[in-house]
Amino acid sequence: RGLGVRAARGGLLSESTLGWLGHTEVNVAAQVGLSIALGEHLAAGPARIRARLVELGAMTRTALAGVAGWRVVEPTDEPSAITTLSPPDGVDPQAVRARLIAEHRIVTTYAGTERAPHEMTRPALRLSPHVDAGAEDLETFAAALVTVTD
Repeated sequence: RGLGVRAARGGLLSESTLGWLGHTEVNVAAQVGLSIALGEHLAAGPARIRARLVELGAMTRTALAGVAGWRVVEPTDEPSAITTLSPPDGVDPQAVRARLIAEHRIVTTYAGTERAPHEMTRPALRLSPHVDAGAEDLETFAAALVTVTD
């Protein structure tokens, strides 16, 4: 019922394996949407997109460091745009996420300790800014985070 992509060198998978990977239930709209998104990604240039996401990650981590007592987990130069925020003492990141959505229409990911039980000692928020995000968007998020952090 989900949708994914599998890439393999030509000839690596046999015809019988390819048939096994298929499913009788197909979400055609999702397949078309994923195909279009993949085409747009290739047209934009994967290396260019990766470089932009690295730049955006550094911007995000710099802009959010210490906002309302939240701590950025990754180093500034982490080669990704995904940013993890550890909450100040006494702040429930799941409640903060709910308020960000309800009051500001901003979606983040709640990361409970079950996601990485050997690494995480407390829940966190994760942001995954879009490649088109900019400084204004990060300022908007920072202001919203201040508002919803009790």
